[in-house]
Amino acid sequence: TDPHFPARPATAAEAAEWRASAERQLAQAVTALSGEAHRRLVELAPRFRARFADTFGAASGAATVTRIHGDYHLGQLLARRDGGYAVIDFEGEPARPIQERSAPSSPLRDVAGMLRSLDYAARTAETGAHVAGFGAEPWLHGARAAFLAAYGGIGRDEQGLLDAFELEKACYEIRYEANNRPTWLWLPLAAIERIWARS
Repeated sequence: TDPHFPARPATAAEAAEWRASAERQLAQAVTALSGEAHRRLVELAPRFRARFADTFGAASGAATVTRIHGDYHLGQLLARRDGGYAVIDFEGEPARPIQERSAPSSPLRDVAGMLRSLDYAARTAETGAHVAGFGAEPWLHGARAAFLAAYGGIGRDEQGLLDAFELEKACYEIRYEANNRPTWLWLPLAAIERIWARS
């Protein structure tokens, strides 16, 4: 009901753009890799494309679009003195064109971004020598469940769309890590296997 955040059903053109965006991220991830990681992603790519086609093809009229953050992750939160958080930096994902960043989209894009950020936090804490005995899986299970519950829950139809957006985000991360931090590639590479296995 907020006039600054009007919500409406996704159009066929928007759903088609989500699919095209996911396929671009997948293609760029494949190109960014080499060796065994490249071979594995090439092997999975047809299944990912089929999933994108099915999921985004069914999103027209069924999914909701509104204004979104566009680059929502833990680094965009500031703790407040009252125990809450302030969300900052509503400029969207820097690698996307400004027109795409400012267009209405599925809020599940933001949800997927935060879930991927939680995964990064858990996996790096588990592998870091400074957090002895930390288990990523139990912490991540609880953190994901708490975040999704606070969001308002995810229905069965929304879960498929959320998984597709998470998969797209993990493909983006593969490209980012390959170009900027190759020693971190293990994290999004493992994520795409987990996302695929659960979806």
